[in-house]
Amino acid sequence: PRLCLNSPLDVAVACAVTLRPEARMFSTRHAVLVALSLGLGLPTTAAIARSDGKAAARAEAAKVRVKRQRWPTRRPQRKLLPAPKLGPVPFPEGERLKFDIEMLGAKAGEAILAVGKRSRRDGRGVVTLGAFLRSSEFLSKFYPINDQLRVVADQRSFLPVESTFNIRENGKAIDYVTDFQQDRRLIRSQKTKDGRVLERNFTPETPLYDALTSVYAARRLPLKPGDKFEYYAWDGRRERLVTIEAVGEERIQ
Repeated sequence: PRLCLNSPLDVAVACAVTLRPEARMFSTRHAVLVALSLGLGLPTTAAIARSDGKAAARAEAAKVRVKRQRWPTRRPQRKLLPAPKLGPVPFPEGERLKFDIEMLGAKAGEAILAVGKRSRRDGRGVVTLGAFLRSSEFLSKFYPINDQLRVVADQRSFLPVESTFNIRENGKAIDYVTDFQQDRRLIRSQKTKDGRVLERNFTPETPLYDALTSVYAARRLPLKPGDKFEYYAWDGRRERLVTIEAVGEERIQ
């Protein structure tokens, strides 16, 4: 199969099987708090100096609030379209799917999806899934890509248990490690970039698939043209509402 994309970003989004977190906009107040936490010297006045205690209290309160967040805060005020029940697993242990990626009419790289060995963890069966994205020799000359995603999923539900996403693109390195405690409705997320570690905990309202387990779970669904359903998926840093619609059938040789 071939994927026709238009930019290196399209390649990364489509085949690293993730959605990049959007850039965040900070208010002046947030910028000041960030600067204070980094120990930067900012011009101060007597009034600001007197309010240091209150600012510190607000900063501490903010740290407590982010320990368990509900994200996003705005959800559809309706019931989601239900998904069909999972069917039998149609792919064997050791399966490897290779996709050639085209950009502007030329090969830009390749993506590989792989099914690893089944094992047991904490008394339940799990399966390891992997996704790999590598740029072609031509693309690597100006934008090298070597991304890897590894997910340990529950063997019955295919819900993720833990995932590790290593992004290596154009000389930059970002690592995402996520612990899915589905029974506790808790997701522990850790991002490492330039030696700095950002940890966040989230409280979803429903069990969450991630980008890779969504692909394999969808392959277990008895879909037919016209079927449509919705669910929440984890993109590595936040929750996304995903809509799936079967629009037709295509036979691939």
